[in-house]
Amino acid sequence: MKNRWLKIVLVASLALNLAFISAVVFKRHLGRNTSVPEDINLQPGLNLQLDQKQKLDTIINKFRLQLVQYKQEILEKRIEIIEELSDPECDFDQLSIKTQALNQFEKLMNTSFVETLIEINNLLDARQRLSFLLSLSKNWFFIHESPSGD
Repeated sequence: MKNRWLKIVLVASLALNLAFISAVVFKRHLGRNTSVPEDINLQPGLNLQLDQKQKLDTIINKFRLQLVQYKQEILEKRIEIIEELSDPECDFDQLSIKTQALNQFEKLMNTSFVETLIEINNLLDARQRLSFLLSLSKNWFFIHESPSGD
């Protein structure tokens, strides 16, 4: 009886791992929609001076590099958690440690994002800052102007 349950758990574990991996592969390679840009281009509405544009480009490029690194680490930690969960002899202490590591990378990513926003905010004058915040809130809170202007 014990051997039968072990086989069932292993097959279920294999199926879940394959589903997870196929979802990751699909999302990365097949599910891309090239007609929609992945990030927001805030520069056209800001009327930036040349030095501001250069500094903004530097800030954004630095953030994008950090973002890619954090996302990769987060993905790896999630895979480790799934692998631990799929182990028939799951060690809950290890699972807790891996979850804490995942949470740490997510916290680092969020902190980096806020620090980047502060850097951008300090670069802009009052009028540009207002335009930046309006653009940011449209994308964060899905606020869009209606055709009637309301």
